[in-house]
Amino acid sequence: MTSDGTSYNHQSDCVYSIGIDSIWKVSTNEMAFTNSLKMKAAVILGVVHMVFGLCLRLLNNLRQKRYSDVLTTTLPQLVFMGCTFVYMDYLIVYKWSNSYSDATTAPSIISTMISVYVNMAQPNSKDLLFWPN
Repeated sequence: MTSDGTSYNHQSDCVYSIGIDSIWKVSTNEMAFTNSLKMKAAVILGVVHMVFGLCLRLLNNLRQKRYSDVLTTTLPQLVFMGCTFVYMDYLIVYKWSNSYSDATTAPSIISTMISVYVNMAQPNSKDLLFWPN
């Protein structure tokens, strides 16, 4: 029962495949969890929009036969987008799809993305694996 007198029943065998488990409404860190979830969903949606825009630009340049723009602008942008932001989206979805028993054992997406450039793609044991088993 909560402080306002509302009672909540939660079944431990109930699995929510889509959406947020209703028990988060009565937890003490509900705001931190939902804000994190919304931020990650916004990042994924934003990257999808940017990749779609770059694909349209590629098709436009090919249709207008501007092959120099394809080679010097559009393809490098697509490669950069794929190597950084699409990979980051992959890490977000990978981390969502795996359950970790403790928050301290869960790998950090931020440190993994930093180590891609700082450590020249040599994975650290505490980071997410680059190609998970």
